[in-house]
Amino acid sequence: MCLEKLIGISEAGDSGLYVTALPGISLENLNKIADKAEQQDADGVFKDVQIRVLNSFRNAFTAEINECYKISDLKIINTLICENKDILAVALWYLFGAEIMAECLMSNRLNRYTMIDRKKAKEQQEYFTQKFYEELTNAVKGINPNASLPEPVEHKSRIVTVQVTP
Repeated sequence: MCLEKLIGISEAGDSGLYVTALPGISLENLNKIADKAEQQDADGVFKDVQIRVLNSFRNAFTAEINECYKISDLKIINTLICENKDILAVALWYLFGAEIMAECLMSNRLNRYTMIDRKKAKEQQEYFTQKFYEELTNAVKGINPNASLPEPVEHKSRIVTVQVTP
């Protein structure tokens, strides 16, 4: 998938963003939560998180784009993601943050000596998740599927009720 190198771990990915630039995430902390038998180090943690992030991102993007358009073809979804990856990068960055906090919460190596406590990790996960959805919504508003696809897609009609107070 075209998003694999968009976000880096401790050095900038193709987008110029990297997960250790997010608040509360450091290379040292990622190394400390790594399962030494399987993940071995921060790179292993990042690779495991990336698998979940890329799948979750596609699903969330599909749901969000379908708020405005009727698109069910996965090939079209993937095309839209790849052609608009630059404006989707910040949303993806925050999703990485949320998934890394999930990894922290699930790690059996998490304690007050090795990393942040569970309450703080949960707060950060909620913050990153909220930022992800905000950024995804804003990015999708800037995407016009008909500008890049050979066949026009159906736009869903939306009924918006606005209450005006005198």
